Amino acid sequence: MTKTKLLTALMAVVFTFMVMPLAFSAQTDISVTIDGTPVNFSGIGPQIVQDRTLVPARGVFEALGFDVEWYAPAQRVTLTRHDYTITLTVGSSSFTTNDIAHALEVPAQIISDSTFLPLRHPIESIGYSLDWCGNTRTVLIITTESAPESAAPQEASNTSELERRVLELVNIERGNHNVSPLEWNDLLAAAARLHSEDMSTNNFFSHTGSDNSNLMDRINRVGYNFSSAAENLAGSMHTPEQAVQAWMNSEGHRRNILNPDFTELGAGIYNFIWTLNFAAPR
Repeated sequence: MTKTKLLTALMAVVFTFMVMPLAFSAQTDISVTIDGTPVNFSGIGPQIVQDRTLVPARGVFEALGFDVEWYAPAQRVTLTRHDYTITLTVGSSSFTTNDIAHALEVPAQIISDSTFLPLRHPIESIGYSLDWCGNTRTVLIITTESAPESAAPQEASNTSELERRVLELVNIERGNHNVSPLEWNDLLAAAARLHSEDMSTNNFFSHTGSDNSNLMDRINRVGYNFSSAAENLAGSMHTPEQAVQAWMNSEGHRRNILNPDFTELGAGIYNFIWTLNFAAPR
């Protein structure tokens, strides 16, 4: 059975799926903590599958205050709390949080009658942080209350710095490939911010706005005259480094970043949703 690399960047919610073998290796020494408190699993604990750590969804999300519902005919799990609803399907490399689509590193799957999944993107989609301690083989979940302030890109005091950091990282990638750097453009940034806010406020993830606008419409509205333009989107990324790396791992997004025809860029961040607008002025 062959394996392809999941492209985690979320342009137009297009994903490449990874085919997973049924075999897995037992790793009973892997533990999970939430703000330092161990999570107890009623059945088997986390497993290593194809070099990925998969964790039982029920144990973790019940510890986070979610109700867990399993719908067998559709092989679907719904995780519900007063502020979030997460829906995922066994075998799918995507899930939704409050109806916004995100990618999974590998598809959710059934192991010993329990649903297992990679935790990072679901955990980050609800505003928490996840880390790995190799010395103790522990998955560390840190809630928003405990996380460092720099992990919240929606905070107004950090937003401008994070957006400018995206430009810096994009230009590093262009320099590595002998492509001229991009210049920051405030109008492109304004259009990007408005689209990120629109997606967050109206619970969707698409290059088409809630008013059916496309990229060209949004750039025109802010008064930017362009000859060519393109847009990258990303969700569930806490840092510019994560977002740019995800885009560079996706052929289409990478092509936009390295396109020598573009000369200007604007980035917009709102509630963990990132919009990147490239353009060449008319």
